Amino acid sequence: MNPELLFVTGASRSGTTMLNRVLGAHGDILGMNELHYFGDIWSPADNAPLDRAEAVRLASWLLARQANGIWGDGPGPTEIHDAEALIKPLPDGLTGMDVYSHVVGGLASLAGKRIACEQTPRNIFYAARILDMDESAKVIQLIRDPRAVIASQKNRWKRKKLGGSSTPWSEVLRVWMNYHPYTMAKLWVKAADAGEVLKGHPRFKQIRFEDLVSNPQTVIADLCRFIGVDFQDGMLNVPIVGSSQRRDQGKTGFSVESVDSWRKSLDPAELWMIENTAGTPMKRYNYEPTGVSPGLGVFSVFARYPLHLIGVVISNPRRAWIQVRALLGTNR
Repeated sequence: MNPELLFVTGASRSGTTMLNRVLGAHGDILGMNELHYFGDIWSPADNAPLDRAEAVRLASWLLARQANGIWGDGPGPTEIHDAEALIKPLPDGLTGMDVYSHVVGGLASLAGKRIACEQTPRNIFYAARILDMDESAKVIQLIRDPRAVIASQKNRWKRKKLGGSSTPWSEVLRVWMNYHPYTMAKLWVKAADAGEVLKGHPRFKQIRFEDLVSNPQTVIADLCRFIGVDFQDGMLNVPIVGSSQRRDQGKTGFSVESVDSWRKSLDPAELWMIENTAGTPMKRYNYEPTGVSPGLGVFSVFARYPLHLIGVVISNPRRAWIQVRALLGTNR
């Protein structure tokens, strides 16, 4: 039996990382890196058959990102050799989804696991296609208060000094330039809307971050039933790392402190913009607005927007294009 595919996705990078770590603590599940395959290495909108050279290229990038992370080196001789070996016995006419399933499933098999769990946040924009293309795939969307998500994005550039020493300076600069409450709020709305379309699908499940950290055993046990595995106690004892709000402290478990930390990180103008942009879906998930007045700071927020757009394009034009497509709803 080929390993099953599981996707953990949503607007909160720190939240999906944590949930992937929780699920990866299960004996049957391989918790993988962010692969950024869909929309970056390969577009699900084009599911036409590939020639073998292209199939090898896609496979080599998947192997490189799992081995080196998204900031590490691309495919080298080892990854290309291994990709060729993986693709060689397969029939002609592979699609990009076939390559993904074979490579990721193969990595899970090598690790002695029956489920491969991948955690790229923006996969929510491709979730409908993924579920259509692979009948074994399941998708878990983690919903989190947009104010907490955006506060995390605001401070994410600080991760390098808070424990994320492997973060390259180019990524620090990109994240700093990429932050603006309006853009982040719009992306959160689009992610939430993408999940709403899939509600009721038997292989799709939504959970709230706040419920996970406040009642982890109940939520994780429910997720295990959805995935089709038994709950294991070790899933409750994962390291608390990856926060943009505080330094890594070597603790394990779940921290409820992060639920309301946005109250100290966002100024009134940012809060006003987020709540006015994302107000309707916020109510859907029981995130109560503060009703704050923006004050004069709103002029600064508006004034920064053109500079933010220019910075996003300059720092990473490819990712900027992916974000534009997400906002327009054209990348599904």
